[in-house]
Amino acid sequence: MASHPGYYGDLVEAAMGVGSVVSVVTEEIERDLHRSMPEHRAFQNQTGISALRRVLTAYAHRNPGIGYCQAMNIVTSVLLLFSPEEQAFWLLVALCERMLPDYYNTRVTGALVDQGVFEELTRAFLPPLYEHMRDLGVISTISLSWFLTLFLSVMPFDSAVLLVDCFFYEGIKVTFQKFGSLRSDVIEQMRFKQRLKVIQSLEDTAKRSVVS
Repeated sequence: MASHPGYYGDLVEAAMGVGSVVSVVTEEIERDLHRSMPEHRAFQNQTGISALRRVLTAYAHRNPGIGYCQAMNIVTSVLLLFSPEEQAFWLLVALCERMLPDYYNTRVTGALVDQGVFEELTRAFLPPLYEHMRDLGVISTISLSWFLTLFLSVMPFDSAVLLVDCFFYEGIKVTFQKFGSLRSDVIEQMRFKQRLKVIQSLEDTAKRSVVS
């Protein structure tokens, strides 16, 4: 932030100033603004909503390759609760481009990888829960949003905020430590194997789409 003075303000002006163009991305952002922690008083007024709009729109302008992905609004809302607007923007940049570089895109590859690791660990450490969720057919249905929102959408707020705090300190591995004292290298090996499976699955799906 200190090395880019004025950068955020320039982005906001370019993305939202006079002559800016309404796009599919800005329309998606606008739709999700009032779904972003509506129960919190900070987002029950235009001050909070406007700050969220500026951060998300500025980021979409900075990185059109990602643009905007649902769940970014939830994470950004929490960042705004605990940091000034410009700092929240830079935390979002760090999250999307360095810490979770392939989570928030059209294929959500990284989130699918960690969803697969979660499923594998649940099967190994909590077999009754795994079997129950498998029988209901909900593992893949509900757990993807858990990772995309860093569990903010599923855990009690105070607990989820602590998890996000730990995440910025330790990375995504912290979300798997509830399964026991897993070493970081073990988690990374599991993520690597899952990445191969996810990429192959996405490629197979793309081929079937072309054929059909």
